[in-house]
Amino acid sequence: MPSRCDSTFSLYVSGADWLNGESATLSSDGLAPQLSRSVLTLIGEQAQRLRVQADELTSMRATLDERKVIDQAKSWLMQHHDFSEEAAFQALRKSAMNQNKRLSDIAQAVLAVAATVKG
Repeated sequence: MPSRCDSTFSLYVSGADWLNGESATLSSDGLAPQLSRSVLTLIGEQAQRLRVQADELTSMRATLDERKVIDQAKSWLMQHHDFSEEAAFQALRKSAMNQNKRLSDIAQAVLAVAATVKG
C-alpha cells in the first residue's frame, strides 16, 4: 500500500513533440485534489510493480546461475567418470540428500574439486 505523500508533485518532461521539442515541468498546482491523489497513487502502484518485477528478475537470474553450475558439474561427471546425464544428476542429487545440502552447493563443490584436479 503506497504511503501518503505531499499532495503536490512536479513531472519533468523532455523532448515531447506536443511541447515543440522543448523541456517543461508539469506541476500539480491548480489540479483538483482527487486528480493529484490519483496520479500519485498510480505512480506509487507502478513503482511497487517495478520493484516486484525487479525482485522476480533477480530470483530468476539466481535460479539460472544455479542451473548452469549444476549442468557444468553434470558435464564434468559425464566426461571424467563415464556417467550418463541421468546418472550424473542422480549422483549429485543423492550426495545433496546425504549431506543435507542444496544441489547447487554440491555442484559447486564438484566444480571446485574439478578445478584442483585440472590444475
